[in-house]
Formats: sequence, C-alpha cells, structure tokens
Amino acid sequence: MPGGRRLLLVLAVVTLLLAVAAVVLSLQLREQAETDDRRAAALAAARQSALNLTSIDTREFDEDVRKVLEGATGDFLADFQERTKDGELESVLVENQVVSEGTVIEAGLVRSDETNATALVVIDSTVQNTASPDGRVNTYRMQLELELRDGAWRTSTLEFVA
Repeated sequence: MPGGRRLLLVLAVVTLLLAVAAVVLSLQLREQAETDDRRAAALAAARQSALNLTSIDTREFDEDVRKVLEGATGDFLADFQERTKDGELESVLVENQVVSEGTVIEAGLVRSDETNATALVVIDSTVQNTASPDGRVNTYRMQLELELRDGAWRTSTLEFVA
C-alpha cells in the first residue's frame, strides 16, 4: 500500500475513533445532566413540601392545605387528609389565630434514583398565635421520602428527626 493511501487510512480510522469518542462523551454528558436535573427537582420538591407544611395561615387554610396535598402521595397524603378532613385541625388553628411562616435553612439529598429520593430539610417556622402574638421561631429537622409520580416529585413520608 503506497504511503498516501496508508496515511488516508490512518486518518480515516482516527477520525472514526474521534467521532465515536465524541458520541460516547455526549451521551455521558446528557445522562449526567438528566441526573442533575432530576436531583435538583427532587430537592426543590422537598424544600417546597417542608415550606408548605410549615406555612399555614388560618385565613387561607383551605388553600394552604391544598398546597400540602398537591405535593403529597402515599402514607403522607393519607395521613394529612385524615388530619384535615373533619375540620378539627382548622378549628384549633382558627381558635388560636395561628399564622405560621416557614423558611428553609438548609436542605440536601441523602440519596436518589430515577423514581425515589430521600431529603433532609432544616426549616425555621415563625409562629404567631394568641399565646405568642409577637411570634416565636421553631426549628424543625425533617426527613422526607419522595416519589416521582405523574412527572412530579411528591412527598410520600415525612418524619421529624432530631
């Protein structure tokens, strides 16, 4: 094989190898971006779920409950529906004129995969009521289990942790 043909063959092989490497790298980058996006969405949902649970205003009770329920599934959904269905929780909150506003201090994912995630959220909740009209700050640490359902991350379990 003459030198010119050999050089062309080598260049063709190198070009093919570079193209394959570029495709593989591109696929890996896309997969990493999808993983990062999924993790960010799960963490954002955990933060929002914790905020919704700790931000209740008796003047907007139904709307605040709706927000919590929209981000819930599984045991957490069933438990929260049970606690709010008979009006007892609302009457206690209204009677004590409770207004609570949460602020996320820190949040992070402990683990995640394509459809499940575990998050830890630290949140301060400023609570005003008849006993504390100027408000007091409560700090909560929560562990949330999340599931990807119908294209959205929803809290399936929420536990207060020490």
